[in-house]
Amino acid sequence: MKESEKEEARHWLEELTRLYEQDEVVIREIASLRPESSLQDWDKAYSNANVRALMSAMQPIKELPKPKPKELRKLKECYTDLVTFCLKAGHVYLNAYDAGDFSRSRRSKMMLWVSLVNPLLKDFSRDLDKVRQEIKVSK
Repeated sequence: MKESEKEEARHWLEELTRLYEQDEVVIREIASLRPESSLQDWDKAYSNANVRALMSAMQPIKELPKPKPKELRKLKECYTDLVTFCLKAGHVYLNAYDAGDFSRSRRSKMMLWVSLVNPLLKDFSRDLDKVRQEIKVSK
């Protein structure tokens, strides 16, 4: 990779990292939800502030230009999926909350989406660290 390409990749990665760091606490809180989590845990994870943060995260991700290096495109896709799955779990949770129906079926749907968040978060964190090392970006 040429130095100019590395610099462009560094700049792009710094922007993605900034976006991730804004929502990292919310994403990790959602990823920590388990089938045995109480409704209070779900309420906390999907507080108004957290939902607002996740919803406002999508547009800046979409606005990031498509990076040239394959590793960065994969990282952007993984992060997009991560936020999307958090929002999908929240959508099911909020519908259940509004309906006052936390049946086994609804909890299963909530957990389906959350169960996808945890491995994606691990993959994203691992790949982010790997790419940072490759192009020498400070955290």
